[in-house]
Amino acid sequence: MRTSLLPAFLVLTVMTVALWLMGMPFLQALTISTAVKIVVALLELRRVSDRSES
Repeated sequence: MRTSLLPAFLVLTVMTVALWLMGMPFLQALTISTAVKIVVALLELRRVSDRSES
């Protein structure tokens, strides 16, 4: 089970830039914290799948 992190990074980067341009710092901070949680979860999934394969 391979998960690609690039699409998630691209979507979250675009969302963050759009919110920053609209001047919504609260939503921007919420998006960044959500992005961090998603990245941590994906890295954990990748680590667990790597461990189970070897």
